Amino acid sequence: MRVVHYQRRPRAVLNHSIEQSFALVREALVGRVDVTLAVAPHESRGIRDRLAIVADAARQPGDLVHVLGDITFAAARTAPARTIVTVLDTVHETWPSGLERAVIEWLWLDVPARRGVTFVA
Repeated sequence: MRVVHYQRRPRAVLNHSIEQSFALVREALVGRVDVTLAVAPHESRGIRDRLAIVADAARQPGDLVHVLGDITFAAARTAPARTIVTVLDTVHETWPSGLERAVIEWLWLDVPARRGVTFVA
């Protein structure tokens, strides 16, 4: 089985725990599962960059695409039968209600939940 870990483009500061955790997972799977790392082509900022991330995730080879970190929306066009999405943080649930919260819940949670197998940790 060929697995692709699809993760966000690293930022200069903060938000590296998921990448470090899954680097350890890939190390532990060496010799048992063919796991490769694919990094999103852009940071998750703005609609154009996010659409490019969605398109890039959909083109990933492999039997399974595992979307990691805060780019769960990347699963919007991947094949549901070969997609896993890991949701680690739902801090937006503490935000006030409104359009921004509704859009974030829809793109980051609802769409991925309908597109693949979602694990919430």
